[in-house]
Amino acid sequence: MVELNLPDAFQSVIGLGAAKKVFRVGCWAAGERMVSAAAIILLLLLMVFFGVAGLFIADNPVSGISGAVFMIAGALLAGYFLWKPFQRAARSLRNTVVLYEGGVAVSSAGGKPRAFPWKDIHRVTAQITRQTILGVIPAGTEYKLTISDGGPDSVELDSPLGGVEELHQAIRSHAVPRISAEALEQFRGGKTVAFGPIRANRAQGLLLKNRTLAWESIRNVNYGSRILLISPKSGGLFAKLMFEDGSIPNIDALLAICREAGVLPK
Repeated sequence: MVELNLPDAFQSVIGLGAAKKVFRVGCWAAGERMVSAAAIILLLLLMVFFGVAGLFIADNPVSGISGAVFMIAGALLAGYFLWKPFQRAARSLRNTVVLYEGGVAVSSAGGKPRAFPWKDIHRVTAQITRQTILGVIPAGTEYKLTISDGGPDSVELDSPLGGVEELHQAIRSHAVPRISAEALEQFRGGKTVAFGPIRANRAQGLLLKNRTLAWESIRNVNYGSRILLISPKSGGLFAKLMFEDGSIPNIDALLAICREAGVLPK
């Protein structure tokens, strides 16, 4: 039997059966995050440096001051928008997940593990994002998996965690079929089932933020390249509605409902 080297914090996890695999942040992924962070910090420092330098070397003091102000303001604005991603990146470097026979346990930022039995996972969202630095420099692909037990809090697991795609497949195979079956049961019973920005009701159709699309008014629903496309029968090309699958929790359940309603081919 392969030794799992289970972290001490997970020794107290009970009710999930035997541990099968431990997922940690790999050294390469951690190094990649650190290099990306260092590159962004260096770029911001260079912007500030050249802004201040322009103040002293400009022939026209007014132009020098204006250039310095705009450069420094740009650096501060960029730093403001990058602060939260930095925080999330730092927290993710300390994530550990253990896959058990009966569910998963997650330790975020080195804290106490939180157990998710398969039967208690009620929301699963997966998102793939092409990452860039300041919208210009390619920085790889980020894979983010979000799971929730139905409460207000959720847990995010992303690319630095080694094997996150394998982990997603395990969660899909154990939790998604049950989630889809429960959503179909609610839908058939006349209840409105929520999927983030989209809600589905058997009598009314798809309920969006600002409009309702009756089932008979929908030409078809297509899903491909991680995009959900809803095409109404009227309105032409510009009437089509697009949603990234990363914004739709339990998208497999929504697709099952659309097949049930006859707007998505079985």
